[in-house]
Amino acid sequence: MMFGRILAIVVLVVTGTNPAAAQSTPAAITCQGRDVLAALPAADRAALLASEAATPNGQGNHWRATRGEQVIDLVGTFHLPDPRMEPVMQRLAPVIASSDRVYLEATKAEIADLQKAVGARPDMMILQGKTLSERLSADDWAALSGALEARGIPGFMAAKMQPWYISVLLGIPPCAMAAMTSRPEGLDNRIEAAAGADHVPTAALEPYDTIFKAFAAFTTDEQIEMVRIALLTEAEAEDVMTTMTNLYFAERPALIWSLGEKLALDAPGVDKVLVSRDLDRLAEALVDKRNAAWAETLDKAQGKHLLVAVGAGHLPGPKGLLNLLAERGFTLTRVDF
Repeated sequence: MMFGRILAIVVLVVTGTNPAAAQSTPAAITCQGRDVLAALPAADRAALLASEAATPNGQGNHWRATRGEQVIDLVGTFHLPDPRMEPVMQRLAPVIASSDRVYLEATKAEIADLQKAVGARPDMMILQGKTLSERLSADDWAALSGALEARGIPGFMAAKMQPWYISVLLGIPPCAMAAMTSRPEGLDNRIEAAAGADHVPTAALEPYDTIFKAFAAFTTDEQIEMVRIALLTEAEAEDVMTTMTNLYFAERPALIWSLGEKLALDAPGVDKVLVSRDLDRLAEALVDKRNAAWAETLDKAQGKHLLVAVGAGHLPGPKGLLNLLAERGFTLTRVDF
């Protein structure tokens, strides 16, 4: 799993959203990749499990934070249509119905604002100046255009896309692409729909363009390097997707990130120092800073019972949303998922 694969996991696990999703009929995911965690040497697996055990709140997709009379249910989401979501929603239904407000990373209103912004500002998704076909070598462009054609994206479109988004796409295998670009049916969307049916107010935790601004912190040259690196192991995307999805339903959010990080650093031919630096920058921009802002918002939020649905990768760790709430006087309890 190269850096592009990390970006895909960030979009799916951390952000819980797909910025380019179209409003069409939901599609099923047909990926049947191998388990890359099981294929690792025993010593490497042991090291990852030890790291997970040392991570605060490293396991669990549903936690309850209480402070005085206020209760906040925090649910880690994953943006994939999967039949395993059905019993999860059955368990969450009464929790949603009893909430005074549901907080999401982005509601339908923010998604609509994002779509309008992209229409008004093509530079959010479209590369300015030279296209990727002009910036990459002939061999790299041939490999990239072929990989994206397999995902249903014509080369002439791919050549004009922002490189960071290309890296995201390379991390999504062809077997999952139809589901990722159809109407979202991930847990976050299901929770928002249930809240609407129960007339529970919803609110966004951040502005609609937060993710785009975070990726924009990387220069075009840095983003193009991400594309080159992602191409090296693009064929492994199905295995990684399958593994990460299974880890989500096993409630192992900390392990998802640490495994992805290891696979990125261990890939042949990469500059480990460069990749490690970029991973740290990505975590700071897409996870840590957002967690801090969300914790501040929730610390001041009104209502006796709130439900917060965010990407599962935001929950664990010393800078995770759960630990930040604990530092603000909340008591944490893991709840059945």
